[in-house]
Amino acid sequence: MKKLRTKPRNNERGRKIRPILLVLVLGALLFFGCSGGVPDDIIQESGTTGIIFVKATRTSTLNSFSRGGNLFSLIPASPNGKLTNLTNLEAGDVSDPEISHDGLKVMFSMRRSSSERFHIYEMNVDGNNMRQLTNSDRDDFDPVYLPNGKILFTSNRPGFIDEYNKRDAEVMHTMNADGSNIECISFNQSDDFDPIVTKDGKVVYTRWEHHGPINRFPLFFTNPDGHGTFTFFSPHNKRTFFHPREMPDGSIIAVHSSMINGDRGPLVIIRPGGTAGEPMGENDMKIITPDIETNGPPYEKGVFKYPHPLPDGRLLVSYSPRFGNFEATNEDIDADYGLYTIKQDGSDLRLLYNDRDFHEFDAVVIGDRPVPPAALPFDPIQQDKDQMAGVFTVENVYFRQQKDGQVRPDQSIQEVKQVMVIEGIRRLKGDRADIGMTNFEQKRIIGVAPVQPDGSFSIRVPANVPISFNTL
Repeated sequence: MKKLRTKPRNNERGRKIRPILLVLVLGALLFFGCSGGVPDDIIQESGTTGIIFVKATRTSTLNSFSRGGNLFSLIPASPNGKLTNLTNLEAGDVSDPEISHDGLKVMFSMRRSSSERFHIYEMNVDGNNMRQLTNSDRDDFDPVYLPNGKILFTSNRPGFIDEYNKRDAEVMHTMNADGSNIECISFNQSDDFDPIVTKDGKVVYTRWEHHGPINRFPLFFTNPDGHGTFTFFSPHNKRTFFHPREMPDGSIIAVHSSMINGDRGPLVIIRPGGTAGEPMGENDMKIITPDIETNGPPYEKGVFKYPHPLPDGRLLVSYSPRFGNFEATNEDIDADYGLYTIKQDGSDLRLLYNDRDFHEFDAVVIGDRPVPPAALPFDPIQQDKDQMAGVFTVENVYFRQQKDGQVRPDQSIQEVKQVMVIEGIRRLKGDRADIGMTNFEQKRIIGVAPVQPDGSFSIRVPANVPISFNTL
């Protein structure tokens, strides 16, 4: 899923003349057929001063590297705007730009060359005063500004590998604004990535859940210090979401996909109507581009990545109008991602910018926005880091959701007698695999505790380790 080496698109162009000519025609039809004319200037309609985005020689965008990437600005955000290279790398790559709340700075992940690692950098939106915030022998990605002045980012610093691809796994960390005091706040066995901070100060992100036969990428939420982690939307299903962004009305726009390694697909708007743990309601999710395939290529009608809301209600997206090849590298050989705008109902797709020698990704709007409220840290009276333990209290193991796909135990005969606590064992890179490639990774039983006749239990468990429960 990550660190996939890919070839620059320029190496492919000599043997793809005929598909390219065809796409020029199709692109023209799309451009005029969908928009009805020359695309408008975003700045005139939405007050946007400009955008910052990634130009890449790769299409694999999940923390991958390919020489030739740079961060660019387009000011104003118009086909006729001024294009500026902000990083000027010759053999490096960039990803994950994020604008500060005051609209004056941009933070991003950058790898200056193939011999270096990805680190977090910050600079003015005009490219001046660049400074490096992190520096280690591991990779750092996905920086976002927190309401309390700190920075949240993802990193493979813990050194373990994910449960599926056996590659470096990233989890969430926080640090001070100057890069000091780095602390890990999530402890998934596979990846936690694509974090955003919502208007209420919560962190919403994509979590890779791999547990036995389960392999999915749902949305989770947590607080900026990592406490209160829970599923954000529609548990107990196979839906996968990438690149979430919050809309002005509090809903979430994201990319929906059924692919384990593919962060591309149709656009979906999520409006959770019930509590976080409830199954999906009828009106909680709407795919606004239903003609786009979710199960992988060929994408006869194109495919989307990286939606970002615009102030006028439209969406800024990365879109490729064509491709159908798929290789083991997870590289979309025929794709040509450019920047487009689209309405929230999926209509009026308009080309904004496309350099056919590169792919354009991860566009963010330059501008200020309100600082969300800073969530209170976890009560230090309840948090004893020296003891490295936490308490789980369940009121009733018999009370479950109606559509969670599980067989309900019979409370009338007090069927559940005990709860078993199971720890997932992380594998460090280079560790020997005792049981080989399997869906059922190594685990250990931490202990067993009694369940009371009313279905309740309260147990003390080790902190900062991935655990699951079985009722017996």
